[in-house]
Amino acid sequence: MMAGTAFAVPSPTYPTTTSKTCEEPPNQTTGYPDYDAYCKCDAVEEKAYGNPYLGLVRCDTTCAPAKAEQKEAHNDVADSISNCMNACTGSFEKAKRQDDDYWFCHGVNFKEGELCEFIGTLGEKTFEAGSGNDCFYIDGLDELKAMSAPLTCGLCGTGTTRQAIGSDSQWASYYRAIYCIGLDSHEPRLSGLASYLEQDTTNCLPPEAHQRFDDSNLDPLSLITIRGFGPPGPDLLESERGIYAWGFRFHDSCWKLVEQACAPKEVDLKRLWRILRSVPHTARLPLWGHNFGGLYLGSRRENHVKSRFLLLGGPSNLIIPSAYHDPFKVPELKARLTILRIKPDDTISMHEKPQPLRYPSPASLDPFSKLPAELREIILTHVATDDTLSFRLSSRVIATTPLSQYFFQSRFWPGNELDVFFDGFLLEPSDKAGLDWRELYQSSKKRIKYNLVGLGERNRLRIWKQTVRPLTRAIDEINRLSELKGKSDWSLDSEDASKTLWKSVETSQSLDPELFGELSRHLLQAEIELPSSNIEAIHVSLVEFFGSKFISGLTFETEHGEDIEIGYIIPGFEEPLLVEASLQGFHLAVDYCGFRAISPYTGQHMESEYLDWVGNRDDLPIQTLKCSGGMVRRIRANFDGFRMQSLYILESDDSH
Repeated sequence: MMAGTAFAVPSPTYPTTTSKTCEEPPNQTTGYPDYDAYCKCDAVEEKAYGNPYLGLVRCDTTCAPAKAEQKEAHNDVADSISNCMNACTGSFEKAKRQDDDYWFCHGVNFKEGELCEFIGTLGEKTFEAGSGNDCFYIDGLDELKAMSAPLTCGLCGTGTTRQAIGSDSQWASYYRAIYCIGLDSHEPRLSGLASYLEQDTTNCLPPEAHQRFDDSNLDPLSLITIRGFGPPGPDLLESERGIYAWGFRFHDSCWKLVEQACAPKEVDLKRLWRILRSVPHTARLPLWGHNFGGLYLGSRRENHVKSRFLLLGGPSNLIIPSAYHDPFKVPELKARLTILRIKPDDTISMHEKPQPLRYPSPASLDPFSKLPAELREIILTHVATDDTLSFRLSSRVIATTPLSQYFFQSRFWPGNELDVFFDGFLLEPSDKAGLDWRELYQSSKKRIKYNLVGLGERNRLRIWKQTVRPLTRAIDEINRLSELKGKSDWSLDSEDASKTLWKSVETSQSLDPELFGELSRHLLQAEIELPSSNIEAIHVSLVEFFGSKFISGLTFETEHGEDIEIGYIIPGFEEPLLVEASLQGFHLAVDYCGFRAISPYTGQHMESEYLDWVGNRDDLPIQTLKCSGGMVRRIRANFDGFRMQSLYILESDDSH
């Protein structure tokens, strides 16, 4: 068995019996089919699963919503391939896909009202004992999905080589993963470079970041296979949990964009992992709130028309050629860097008249007059381009300071306006020294303004603006957060409901997780008890994520100056809310993925009156969480890696 891999391939043993021909099963429309009666291969430890009609043992299962009248009450649980097969019944129709190598049969899962397809590589109708045809043994459904599901990058939303375009059409077959082994999710690792082709039956990666799939000294037994987004479940054998690899996969080119966005620092894997464990995701993709530039269908609920978060549907019918070009190695950008060189005999553009420098008198009141030109130039590099004109108008000394090549180079620094075009910094030192940064800046602005960018540039701009830049900013935001305050292991199920009654407000993500696809988000609990003294203020910590601010933590300040904290706090950057009377609850604005705004409920104001808010309501519906009588005393909350997901207050407690 491979160390750290996601599947087991036991040595096959072949029966000594004569050849067995798979008989065609009856056109079954009711009852449960007998999967063991056809084309069963014997293994050392267990038998392989397969489609009895086609003799397959490499199958995947996908489900789509069926009609409501197809639902019936059954006790089947689709948590493994065998249970899913037992939950589905049908005619075993054989139908041909576009690809000649794939077939499927279908049935109806009556419990969930879903149409299920069992998909696999075309097998032999006749099983020859000892031939080994289609005898590829799989431990369960999760392993099967990991091996048969095509690679889809969580940053760009595209897949592998079939649709890749450009001079290097193989870029989409190279990928990496951020992963963990076993139940411990506190030490994420970056895998090495792997190559994946659509005809490959396994997705194996080198375990270390410096390794490549074609290294001559790479040990095949060290390879890992990512088995899903979540940690091993309780139904997995104890021996398998310790080598269970799980995580998130990305194209190598897309990962390099993340590295450039974080430069000169390295990507903080722990905080990135914290984000990836907090966002919802489908079976293939993390959900960032957008539809990957139109590659997928997206929808919003009517009640949340102002929410920026999109629920991701299936692939759209749009053909977007730029989405399949390498976003890192862009030939158009390389060609421009070769052309835009500083002329040795003409450092000033022919169309630009030189400006005479006027030096102020020593008695000038301009504070910048005391600085040498080199420091003034450095100051200018830290001023946004849009603010440069105002800055030069406010200071005569700054106005006479020329905008040098160093200034225009700073426009491409990480975090600045043209950081997406980082290619100049990847040049050799001799080539970088001769690059005309002024001309590169002006031409880049013009190309973007008039949409003159090439397909590779367009793909980079899409990925950078939609995912990479917001994601790296979120990493910086999380770096400011404290550890979870008030951490607790409370559980509503363990309490006597007759003695304690909790009222709550939750995000849609917590209330209806299946709405977001297959989730394995990591949630933490916190609980605090407020003292009997009055609460004078609530200090709210807000974290920005993909253009929206979410509540990450709350600090309650008592009249005696005591602070009680719950959640992730940003010390020194909290926004205050005064509590004018006894705190009886909260007004809350909540969207799909987090709490967006909060206002104290004191009973002094009518709901129609103006309330003091922290956060952005964004026209979201307001929910009120309040005690029936008295002040709020106990508060509970659920948090993902950086946002509050639910808030509870105690309605009644006989012990108080």
